[in-house]
Amino acid sequence: MQDIIQFIKNESALVKSLFLMIIAIPITFLVQLIFYLIIHAWISFFNKSKGKKG
Repeated sequence: MQDIIQFIKNESALVKSLFLMIIAIPITFLVQLIFYLIIHAWISFFNKSKGKKG
């Protein structure tokens, strides 16, 4: 009986870690994408402002 309870606890931990991985991977991807877009927009904005001055 004790073994079964221990197995269920371990299983729930495994499921939690898998669930976190499944959630974390798209979130990290989205965050990287947002940062990339912000940096890209920022660089293009600075290039435009430099072009206007020049």
